[in-house]
Formats: sequence, structure tokens, C-alpha cells
Amino acid sequence: MKRGPAGIERQDEGERVTTQIRAKLKASKTLAAQEREFLQLKSLQWTEAQRADARIYCAGVVVQFHQNVPGFRRGERVTVRQSDEHGVQVGRGNGEPVLLPLDEAARFQVYESRQIALSPGEMIRITQNGFTKDKRRLNNGDLRQVKAFTKDGDIKLGNGGVIPKDYGHLTHGYCLTSYGAQS
Repeated sequence: MKRGPAGIERQDEGERVTTQIRAKLKASKTLAAQEREFLQLKSLQWTEAQRADARIYCAGVVVQFHQNVPGFRRGERVTVRQSDEHGVQVGRGNGEPVLLPLDEAARFQVYESRQIALSPGEMIRITQNGFTKDKRRLNNGDLRQVKAFTKDGDIKLGNGGVIPKDYGHLTHGYCLTSYGAQS
């Protein structure tokens, strides 16, 4: 969803088409009726200069480090609690508040945290390089089919790999924009 005038949420064209495709696949029983919600991290596409500006951060935004930074390790995610004249305060998984090192903005990305509904039979697209639980490579742009869900709530793929439930870097794989296709 994108915010339009007056903050009203609206679906972009790709989301609308995906919703229609999924509805038809469910009606034809190609997708299982059983559906689960998973974390989806959608990049805010901020430039390095924007990531270094405390004024544009708002509570709930997720920051993920792609390189080590003093006090943060590569792959670590933190959630913005607040931003003010003192900087951007983030919370770690253990709740510990700490200041985001804005001078290291080249070493992290900023995401909107959402939920994505997935069903067995679903096609998904990987939106950031990573690994399955058994260390198989996930490449940005890969299309994979959801086979089932594990008892722990992870995503079991058709090729046998298992994506952790909190991986986040995935989207439905039915509709691809020209920008997304370039990944």
C-alpha cells in the first residue's frame, strides 16, 4: 500500500493485480485455503543522505545492517523507537535502547515492516540475498514456490529449502515491475 493525499492508503497497480491473481488461484484451489502471515520488509529506498538525517525517521521503521558497525553486527535488525534532536533511538530484540550511528548510513538500509499472507502453492520472489536454514543461497530476484510450513512456522520451499519465518525479504511472485525485474 502507498499513501496518497491526506495519508489515505492505496494499492499500487502491482499489488492490485497480485490480489486478483491470488483470488483466482484460491478459487481454482491451486493455492491452499490455509494462509499464514509472515514478516515482509519493504525497502524505503532512502539515499545515504536520507539515512543520515534523523529528522525523517519515525517509530516502527526497521533498520538492517549489511556491514559491521561498532556496536552492531552485519545482518542485525533494530526498530526505531523515536527520533529527536539527540538522534535516532532504536531498540534491539532484547529491548535495549541505543542510538543509531547515522554517520555509518552507508552500512545499513531502512525498511517498512509489513505482513504478507502466504499459502502453500504460492509463488514468492526473494528481494534480498540471503540463506535458507540449511545454508542454501537465496538470490535477490529468485522465484520460489511455497510447498508448506514447518511446525515452527518457517516456509518450506518446493526445492526443499526452508526460509526462516522472520527472513522478511520476500514478496509475492506474480507481478513484477520493470524496476523489480532489474534485480
